[in-house]
Amino acid sequence: MKLGEEVTIANYMIFGTGRSVKNISAIAEFLAHELKHQQECGSNVEGLRGSVWVIIDTGPIIVNLFN
Repeated sequence: MKLGEEVTIANYMIFGTGRSVKNISAIAEFLAHELKHQQECGSNVEGLRGSVWVIIDTGPIIVNLFN
């Protein structure tokens, strides 16, 4: 979803689901790694321990992963 000028917290917000806690954890770790290299900036990952709801925030992109 492109947020554009309507929301000031990010340019893009991505929503995704996984089939299990292990699946969400693997997706989150992969995305955080790839976003770090593609955006050349760090990413803040929240909720990775429980992996029921993980948020990856890189600034311009926010990824929400749900179980």
